[in-house]
Amino acid sequence: MENFIERDMQIENYIARNANNQTLVKGKRIAKTIANFGEFDIDLETQVATFRIMGTFFYTVKISHFLKDIKSECSCPYDWGGICKHQVAALLFLEDYLKNNTGKVKNTPNMKAAVEKPMK
Repeated sequence: MENFIERDMQIENYIARNANNQTLVKGKRIAKTIANFGEFDIDLETQVATFRIMGTFFYTVKISHFLKDIKSECSCPYDWGGICKHQVAALLFLEDYLKNNTGKVKNTPNMKAAVEKPMK
């Protein structure tokens, strides 16, 4: 249990340090609907997660070292400081995933249906 709390705090702290209020609100809105996630690949062994998230276009978000020293990047053109709404959404999705799952997952049409649920 302690490990899950530690992971959650790492992700929450990373978001708090790197997202402004506007990107946080928009990222939470995106994260609530799995339909915004085109594809995702989460690998606990390598600590790398990749997401394709719908915005104006599909953007690719990569999160690495998500169990310690988190790093994230996005292919969108956002450059107003801090992390973008797509990174916030991916981090929130990852946080929810880590609370409820273990192992490596790539989404498929069946997987998408299996994980579709509202996020907090």
